[in-house]
Amino acid sequence: MLTKGEIKSALLKYSGIARYKWRNLPNALYCFNYHRIGDANSSEYDPNVFSCSAKQFDLQLTFYKENFEVITLTEALALIHTNKLLDKKYALITFDDGYIDNYTVAMPLLIKHGLTAVFHLPSDYVESAIIPWWDEIAYMIRHTEKTELKFGDYPVVSLIQFNMSKTIRLVMNNVKHDPRSMDLKVKELSQKLACRINAEKEAPNLFVNWQQVQEMANSGMYIGSHTRSHRILSHLSLEEQTREMKLSKEVIENKIGVPVVSIAYPVGNNQSFTNTTCELAKSLGYQCGFSFVSGRNSLKDKADNFHLKRIGIDGNASIDDIKKKVSSYT
Repeated sequence: MLTKGEIKSALLKYSGIARYKWRNLPNALYCFNYHRIGDANSSEYDPNVFSCSAKQFDLQLTFYKENFEVITLTEALALIHTNKLLDKKYALITFDDGYIDNYTVAMPLLIKHGLTAVFHLPSDYVESAIIPWWDEIAYMIRHTEKTELKFGDYPVVSLIQFNMSKTIRLVMNNVKHDPRSMDLKVKELSQKLACRINAEKEAPNLFVNWQQVQEMANSGMYIGSHTRSHRILSHLSLEEQTREMKLSKEVIENKIGVPVVSIAYPVGNNQSFTNTTCELAKSLGYQCGFSFVSGRNSLKDKADNFHLKRIGIDGNASIDDIKKKVSSYT
């Protein structure tokens, strides 16, 4: 067992390495990704979808401006399609899911700082009373009277732990990796948890409407696709994947009259989409595709244009937290 002195020495050594890496951050495209902006404790749904508070987002935008050249999607695409080595540390801000706070909270702060972001929308969710599967699952976990959960082939999960966010994240991770259809998985969870959400009673105004999306586009924000229904693409047939990506693009373009050139793959880890998914996206007219695989983008390999890495912001991250995360990539 390490002594207190040894632990302190190791921590100091690590912090020194982290500072060195931060000072010597390589030139690359750093895509910072968000979901919700607000107070995670005020929601009955998935607290892990909240990236940070409005106050913290404001601070983070200042941080990006001071340490990166923050660019638009158009400028990012110009970098993506060039053969030149990147000469700066570029930052692109993206959002997934289209929650209402993207319009009410995030957009005003972006405008305040003179910045833009790319908002990837699941087109079926816009102007709907849908409660997405991850929020429905989180709601059931919060409200069940069961003390444990045996889901699929995964180990039993205790539901009486003190950290509800960690419990929800663990169950959600199992759900995301299970290849069965989402409807079947949610049905099983509802039965095992003996809990079901009353959509008519509980459904809040979770997502933006088309008028708000139009205003976002008119205000200089970029609108991208997050498919139609936010189903995990690798769990779908090629025909279903094509329909998800094609119809979402068409619906958004028809609604707001702006070309949709980027797509963010739902869930976005390496198991949630395939190289075929990327080829399909390219064939449908998208110019780039965003994963949720963590890292920076050198843009040296054109094959990576549809496998762009992003840095997920969560847990109300401090500036130091972001510095450590960005500096951790080798």
